[in-house]
Amino acid sequence: MKQPVHKLDFPSYCKPCGLWCCQGENPYASQAELAALGVSAIGRKPDDTCIFLENSLCSVYDKRPLECRIFPFDIHDIDGDLMWVLWDVCPAGAQLDIEQSISYLEKTLLPRYSRDYVDAYMAYHSVNEPEKYQDLTVTKIREVDVTVFASER
Repeated sequence: MKQPVHKLDFPSYCKPCGLWCCQGENPYASQAELAALGVSAIGRKPDDTCIFLENSLCSVYDKRPLECRIFPFDIHDIDGDLMWVLWDVCPAGAQLDIEQSISYLEKTLLPRYSRDYVDAYMAYHSVNEPEKYQDLTVTKIREVDVTVFASER
């Protein structure tokens, strides 16, 4: 039975793939997220993994930025529309109830973020897109419900 993203046993589905998503890039984090993490930037260790990856687990799981929270999903601007996509490289996609997962993310997670945050996140990746994404594909799911975003404070 397919599960929503918040019900998956993350260590059991992440470890077998080698934690691909935690390697070779610095995820976007706002100044507030960086301050909560106690760093000025999210860097990589000499083995090219995230500085917060310890014993194949995220050491800042409860404070991780949006990009890490929504993976294997992502938000892309496709022809001027914000769209949910699923990274095809992640083996968890086959285990997910995709619509239930996205609905959960829109109800519980996105209301904590503003549209400006998401625009900054996408702009960061348009400039800093790592080479590892060049040959990867995503599956387009559906439009993001933009009415759920928090208002700017």
